[in-house]
Amino acid sequence: MSRIQKPERGVRSALLLGAILHLVLPSVARADEDPFAETAGETCLPTNIRISAQFIEVPHPVLTTLLSGPDKRGHAIHRNAMDLVAKGQAKVIETTMVTCKSSQRAAVESLCEVISPTEWDPPVFPGAVDPALNAEIAARRPKIVPETPSFWDTRNTGTTFEVEPCIWDNGLIDVRFVPEIVSLVRMDTITPWITPWGDASIRRPVFSMLRSNTSLTLLNGVPELAGILNTKPAAGPVVPHKVLLFIRADILTAASE
Repeated sequence: MSRIQKPERGVRSALLLGAILHLVLPSVARADEDPFAETAGETCLPTNIRISAQFIEVPHPVLTTLLSGPDKRGHAIHRNAMDLVAKGQAKVIETTMVTCKSSQRAAVESLCEVISPTEWDPPVFPGAVDPALNAEIAARRPKIVPETPSFWDTRNTGTTFEVEPCIWDNGLIDVRFVPEIVSLVRMDTITPWITPWGDASIRRPVFSMLRSNTSLTLLNGVPELAGILNTKPAAGPVVPHKVLLFIRADILTAASE
């Protein structure tokens, strides 16, 4: 059996040097390159999502006609509703929008605080005033002090819009959204109380709210009918006007220079 001859020392050194150069030279070449430079045909553009909500008020009979039309798709109903707005037969009562990244929760708010009492201390009898000391104060002093507010509550009125969108690989957009409109309708008098010093009646605010909390799968740039709401609480079973809620999602990609 013949023995395998080992390469001589000079040959081994040359092989080792060649292996080292083979590993080091590509790294040196890559160190001179800009790691943030775009390669040919490759772009890295930021992608955002614009979510908008639109509230359109229409008469109840008109809504029935819209929903019974031949095209039941959301964008077709939206187009017909906007035609009614142009003719003066419908009214856009609110449009709100927020732009964010995919899988990011975002919100916009336009609010005004309404502060009102919620609890009152009971009426009390004032202390007696000696007429001999001050007859004018004794004559004007009320026989009883009305209820005094002791606790207060704050309610936000205005528009709030919360969203959480997600873009899928196939281009569809899943959106969870919570649009809300709160309005102060009136102040109801619970207990009238008129004193020589002014009106001390107990009043409570009455609010109206339009709100939806759901999620949809949307096409890029195509509005969808998300719900139908009543304009304000009605005294009877028939509500003369309805509000259509439309949601739209648009994928925004920055234009490359």
